[in-house]
Amino acid sequence: MYAHGSWRRRGVVGAWSILFTLGCASDKSDGGGDGAECGEGTMLVDGVCEVVENSGGTGGASGSGGASNRSSSTATHSGGADAGGGAGGSEAGSGAGGSNPGAGGTGAGGTDVGAGGTGAGGSGDGVCGDGNLQDGEACDDADVIPNDGCSAACQLEVDWVCEEAGEPCVSQVVCGNGVLSSTESCDDMNIVDGDGCSADCTMVEAGWECRVPGRPCIPDCGDGVLTGQENCDDANETSGDGCSSTCLTEPGWACIGTTCTQAQCGNGLEEPGEACDLAANNGLFYGDGSGCSKTCTKEPTCRNAAGVTAACSTACGDGNVDTASGEACDDGNAVAGDGCSDTCQPESGFSCNTVESSATDTCSDEAECLVLSVTYRDFDGEQAPGGHPDFFYMSSSRQCVPNASGKEDPAAVTSADCWTSDSTDLCQGLTSAQLGPDGKPTLGATTTCKCRYTDWEPGGILTTGATCNSGGEQQPRRTEAMVKVIDSAASFAQWFNDDATVNTTVPGTLELAAIGGNHFQFSSSDGKTVYDDIAEGEGTELDSGFFPLEDQPRTKVCNIWPYWIEENTDCDAQDDEAPWEQWDPALNDGAGGRVSPVTGIERNFYFTSEVRYLFRYVGGETLSFYGDDDVFVFVNGRIALDLGAPHERLAGEMTLPAAAAGATGKASWTISAIDPVDGNTTEVGSGTSAALGLEEGKIYEIAVFHADRHPRESNYQLTLQGFSTHKSDCTSRCGDGVVTTGEECDEGAYNDDTAYGGCMSSCMLGPFCGDGITDADHEECDAGRENTAQYGEEGCGVGCRVPHRCGDGHLDAVFGEQCDDAERNGRGRCSSNCRLEAE
Repeated sequence: MYAHGSWRRRGVVGAWSILFTLGCASDKSDGGGDGAECGEGTMLVDGVCEVVENSGGTGGASGSGGASNRSSSTATHSGGADAGGGAGGSEAGSGAGGSNPGAGGTGAGGTDVGAGGTGAGGSGDGVCGDGNLQDGEACDDADVIPNDGCSAACQLEVDWVCEEAGEPCVSQVVCGNGVLSSTESCDDMNIVDGDGCSADCTMVEAGWECRVPGRPCIPDCGDGVLTGQENCDDANETSGDGCSSTCLTEPGWACIGTTCTQAQCGNGLEEPGEACDLAANNGLFYGDGSGCSKTCTKEPTCRNAAGVTAACSTACGDGNVDTASGEACDDGNAVAGDGCSDTCQPESGFSCNTVESSATDTCSDEAECLVLSVTYRDFDGEQAPGGHPDFFYMSSSRQCVPNASGKEDPAAVTSADCWTSDSTDLCQGLTSAQLGPDGKPTLGATTTCKCRYTDWEPGGILTTGATCNSGGEQQPRRTEAMVKVIDSAASFAQWFNDDATVNTTVPGTLELAAIGGNHFQFSSSDGKTVYDDIAEGEGTELDSGFFPLEDQPRTKVCNIWPYWIEENTDCDAQDDEAPWEQWDPALNDGAGGRVSPVTGIERNFYFTSEVRYLFRYVGGETLSFYGDDDVFVFVNGRIALDLGAPHERLAGEMTLPAAAAGATGKASWTISAIDPVDGNTTEVGSGTSAALGLEEGKIYEIAVFHADRHPRESNYQLTLQGFSTHKSDCTSRCGDGVVTTGEECDEGAYNDDTAYGGCMSSCMLGPFCGDGITDADHEECDAGRENTAQYGEEGCGVGCRVPHRCGDGHLDAVFGEQCDDAERNGRGRCSSNCRLEAE
């Protein structure tokens, strides 16, 4: 067993000798100090004692006595101190050991190199541990104690700095100095727990990654551990699944730990981020605050305490910035984390700009459109059992239904000739000028309208009364009278209110396609009517029109004219059969003519529709409507356009007053008849509404009420222009130091496209230790999240460094290495397992 010793330098870098006192016979020795393997001034090299320059004086290094390699006699000795003297050993000599540095004992026996005797231990030059830095020494701290920076062989240990010979070395293992040592897993320049790097720098805390020494650690988004500014971590780095690539909850989602659930607006369940959810009724505005928007935010109230429709209250998330109520932004939802908070205040890290918005969506044909929610109410006509009296059916008991389309010819009133048209003047005023306290129309002053009917059909419903001169052989009967168009206030109230005794409520949507210039239009059958169908000639099918409730079970009526002919069981028109051929007014140069055969369709004619829309008043907005039968348009609860009693297709247009007119401003309107042949319009009425009470910048409700209550035609075209809101468009603000949804990082002024381990100017991550890509300028390796290899293991370790191991030339004393001569290990003073050996 080896005793303590000291290293001596030969004067050649890397060539060393060590002198030990041995307690047993050696293989070879040519004498020397009492008990040494080789004599004074020599060392064992490849089994031979060779002269060593500048070796020490007389005496063994560690005691006396010891037989030479040429004797089998056993020596006696006493142990000596580190530099004790002793008598020179002979082949069979013996002697007493010396003290440190006391005199040695005596011994007898022959010598190979010199005689024994007494003497002090030798001093010599270049001893490791003498405090002098010699050739071949990387350090010398005046001792041969390992693990203090300078090893027993004067080799510099890893993580130490030895600046002055003879002075203690200084450890670089200082947690918090921003330098990553071999025993540290991280160093973020502090000694605080809970920020990613433990207080002793030995551990990267769960849920964090420490990319570059000297810089703060950041949450390890995608590892499934919630840390730092993360408010979700679903164990992946993919956006669009509720938790973004930067581990922030995405708008419309709720995340708990690793599980994210998307709020499904429209499923009838009020989920995180939703203020309401009325399923299929979302988007149906009632004006009283009971509705829910298509984005699941509460609808504002557009009626005051007295039930009078007025400027709407504001609601955060309604898509209109209302500064008067304290809103600094409104992005159309009440979800936090997307730039505009659930209280309509800008969020840190975002910039919000106010833009004019018409709240457009993508239509079913993938084009841009304005989607309006609509409420339909389906009725049975008066001909059905329990049918509604205001939904008309021609028969022997009702021989005339008004066609108040404004084309009455005054000269024809007293003429004996047949009228060129059964149309009469507009019949307006069926509804009151202001909506009732429930936000619905109430019965107006007009309850009867002029009605004309010429019965051109053989065997028609007019069997008595006057005939008219048609200019030919046929002399049809005709009638003219004032007829009741609404049975009562109670029956009228049923048009636009849910009443299971007479109607079925069906929610739906209207897609108003963008047609340019901030105009949006819905047009049934792309504007085609039954007249266009008939104009296609023989074999045509009457498939045009507006029939949104065809799948409802209520009574349907054939759209072949005259629809009331009982013999018309096949819903078609044939020669010499009832009903006769269909009339095409475009034939014979405008004189008209009959077309057959024509195939009709059983249609659901009897229904009403109700559309409500919110807009921010700036002045000059327009609305136009083509259709039949009854149409009433209210703005701020006041009638702005009234197309009147049942009629063929009419065109009505309304323009709101300029903002400068103030609350006394009135809407202007015009109504025009549409020629069924060429589509040209002829104005049949115009005027202005009463004062609408509008104030610039406030939110108001526009409500369009429509009723289809007489067969053969049904058309609907709604065009809105300029009805928009001021909505917030919020985007993340890269460079402000706040990581937001859509940003991978944001280090503010430190954003740099060239910085290793940093954040680029785009707020996307630059190269860093742990991205799985080896950056040759900064990294030895990079295995991503697998940078976990330890000393002596294969793989990549902390700080993207190849782990140290015995034989790499780095003296890792902390891992038990006594030496490390790299590829020379095992061939000299350092063993293959980095342990010191005697030479």
